[in-house]
Amino acid sequence: MNSDHWFQGPSAALQDCCEANTDGEECEIPSRSLAARGLHTLGKLQLLIVEDFEPFSAYLCGILSRLGFTNVAQARDGEQAIELAQKLQPDVVLLDLGLPKVSGLEVARRLRAISPRSQLLIVSSETSMEIVEEAMAAGARGYVFKYCASADVAPAIGAILNGEKFVSAKSI
Repeated sequence: MNSDHWFQGPSAALQDCCEANTDGEECEIPSRSLAARGLHTLGKLQLLIVEDFEPFSAYLCGILSRLGFTNVAQARDGEQAIELAQKLQPDVVLLDLGLPKVSGLEVARRLRAISPRSQLLIVSSETSMEIVEEAMAAGARGYVFKYCASADVAPAIGAILNGEKFVSAKSI
């Protein structure tokens, strides 16, 4: 499986997102954002991927690895996400919405209480603006459409660690 294209044959509508460069150059996380967390490098940030579909979780891990992130944990369902977030207190949580056991939106709401410093980035196939707004209201600082993950994960992480919000541009 090609790690740059976890899906088979992107359609023309998705071509722009699929051809993004993920060699680390696009992930310019301001040093003041890292310093505010007592960190000096991306590798020291604790990330948590919450994704039940293993091939996509592996794809996200590949993106994060190429960007320089080395401290990445994974959860496969909402219950495990809550447990790991409470234990690890991650800097960034990449969260799918369609999870078994506890929904992604409910996980987002609970994370605000159990891991208040964690910055929440939704990575979902849901492209409805209603869902995006609901996720942001639940505590997410960013929202990336899965079909644009290769292009948008790096700038989204940079934005949310800089105190900004990020939402993928809807192209279909």
